[in-house]
Amino acid sequence: MLDQRLLQIHRLNTVATYVWMACDGQQSARSIARGLERNFEVDGETALRDVNVALRMFATAGLLEPEAAEAAPHITKARPDDVRTHRN
Repeated sequence: MLDQRLLQIHRLNTVATYVWMACDGQQSARSIARGLERNFEVDGETALRDVNVALRMFATAGLLEPEAAEAAPHITKARPDDVRTHRN
């Protein structure tokens, strides 16, 4: 993935790509994790952990909108169903 703003390339694995494509500003981290469960046949705990890892990575790289980036590190501890993700 090319970050045209910073002229950086980010290489994403299959799971991170799925999470990135789901970051539409409408889905919560938990709803993205449910899709991950269905599409990758993993348990809910693993899916949510993987989503949170990807969101933290995106936030650290500056790839999420500010409100989503601020929430990303706290998704599993705070309000996972209230947090919306949206890519830049």
